[in-house]
Amino acid sequence: MTKEIYPIIGIHCASCKMLLEKMVGKVNGVSNVNVNFATEKMTVVYDENITSLAEIKTAVSKAGSYELIDDKSGPTLASPPEAAKHKKSQNHHDYAAMMKMQEYKVLKRRVMIVGIGLLPFIIIMLLMLRGLVTGMEMSTAPLGYIRIDAMDYEINLFYLLQFLLATPLLFWGGKQIFESAWSALKAKNANMDTLVAIGTLTAWIFSTVVTFFPNVFHQIETHVYFEASVFIIFFILLGRLLEARAKNQANDAIKSLLKLQAKEASVIRNGEETKVPLEEVIKGDIIIVRPGEKIPVDGVITQGESTIDESMVTGESLPVTKSIGQFVIGATINKTSSFEFKAEKVGSETMLSQIIRLVEEAQGTEAPIQKLADRISAVFVPGVLLVAFLTFLFWLLLGPELGLIGAEVNPFTFAIYIATTTLIIACPCALG
Repeated sequence: MTKEIYPIIGIHCASCKMLLEKMVGKVNGVSNVNVNFATEKMTVVYDENITSLAEIKTAVSKAGSYELIDDKSGPTLASPPEAAKHKKSQNHHDYAAMMKMQEYKVLKRRVMIVGIGLLPFIIIMLLMLRGLVTGMEMSTAPLGYIRIDAMDYEINLFYLLQFLLATPLLFWGGKQIFESAWSALKAKNANMDTLVAIGTLTAWIFSTVVTFFPNVFHQIETHVYFEASVFIIFFILLGRLLEARAKNQANDAIKSLLKLQAKEASVIRNGEETKVPLEEVIKGDIIIVRPGEKIPVDGVITQGESTIDESMVTGESLPVTKSIGQFVIGATINKTSSFEFKAEKVGSETMLSQIIRLVEEAQGTEAPIQKLADRISAVFVPGVLLVAFLTFLFWLLLGPELGLIGAEVNPFTFAIYIATTTLIIACPCALG
């Protein structure tokens, strides 16, 4: 069995975690899978004789707009075949960090643009609070109205202005949310993006109908909710921006450990000293380390003696003297004399790489309360959709019978109105 940890790009909610675990868990040969929402990493245990990483990546992509980062992701450096397998861990972190930074910048730009676009709606809301803007009656429409004689109704210009302002903000700002919801739908699943998409689109469609076909709801007092749909998208994006920032700070421990590594090594090959990138060091290489330099990888001293500062790895405050035959640890600092050593452990086998792996596994461990939250989140989205549907049926079938709505009110339009309100209220999805 093989156990690997892979970064996942695109995890935004607890439901995303549940969906990924469900889809990858279905792959034949996968015995265990755990996705950590906080670190955006997936730990998977699978049998290489039954399944492959390619099949796991396919399952991840089918779950939605997610990307699994492996050793083949992104640009790679040319290196000897023997060294290629040792580059995986570094590629994981470098490419994942690059993708997350790119995602953060795109998200930040969207938040800023949508936030600026919301300023007219804030002014509109302030005018409504001061009573300077009233409801749907055409006679009190602030900007007047356009009458469509052929269809015998009017279009409120104030509502039309809100439609023109909100539509590009909603569909551009919420593009990633809508794509994620659509991917989840194709996978016959639902996530928090599904709820947000349904709620905001329902509010937008309802408001669009009120704007362009006001006679549909002429029996009840209605308002448009263009500002609600855009505000929801804005706050969801703002929350994700703050969340991405917090996640980056949470990963500072691993980033700090990675910075301890040397960037290159002085290797003796064919009788000559050559500077090579750390990723190209292979087992058996003879490496020269001079005073003040970092030891590139783990190995055994073959010539010379020196004092080494191992505090960054072992915590030992005093330098340790090492001589021929003794083991040296990668990322520690040579203090006094030059020496040569034979590389014994490289790449993911070094002590520093093992420490990084332990930190990653510790970050991936969930508290018991998180498992409870995951179970609640798993039923939250379908639960809200069910409540909205039952609300619609209640007001459609029982509203008139129980005398809850007047005889002059159309039960169907009123039921849509109430169900839409239910979805809008649930949109903030605090559990996500």
